Amino acid sequence: MLFLVSYEYPSMGRKSKVGRCRICSKRRKLDPHHIISQHRAKKINQEQLIRNPGNIVFLCRKCHNQTTASLTRYKLRMTEKTQQQESDALIVTVESLEAELSRLRKENQSRMNDVRRLADEEIASKDSKITGLEEENNELKEQLELLDKLSLEYQIARGTKKILRQVRKDIVQVSKDIEGEIKREVKGAVKSAKKIGSEFRKRTGL
Repeated sequence: MLFLVSYEYPSMGRKSKVGRCRICSKRRKLDPHHIISQHRAKKINQEQLIRNPGNIVFLCRKCHNQTTASLTRYKLRMTEKTQQQESDALIVTVESLEAELSRLRKENQSRMNDVRRLADEEIASKDSKITGLEEENNELKEQLELLDKLSLEYQIARGTKKILRQVRKDIVQVSKDIEGEIKREVKGAVKSAKKIGSEFRKRTGL
């Protein structure tokens, strides 16, 4: 697979010249290509090879871009670009996550506040109902106590009436008994008086 990518290379102090490419033999603008790469020359401490004409061949841009060094540089640049993109994406992702976490925290705090408010309202409502029930219970207790008092008074009054009726009966019966006893005593006294009078008359001849 061919990668047609343009790079800037050292021109050895000269502008790119027009000539035949050492690979495709086509006449085009040429770029200098290092047989031993500049990176390798620096690595082996042979920096003079960078400007050594014997280490340089001229290639057209198309062929130059297919060399191992160019492809390696392209791969490295793509890797660096990908890493940078991934790093940027990671930063964006982290920022997005932090923003989302912040939003969720605020939303959760708002929901918790709503729950607390509803709980407080429910508790206040229950307290109000409990207070109302306690008042009703107290009223019922008072009514029951009043009923107990009325019931006791009723029982006393009823008992009193019963006693009075019995007393009246007893008084009537006693009166009848006394009246009968008096009548009997009067009859006896009259009878005795008559007997005494009769005997007196007999004795006196009156």
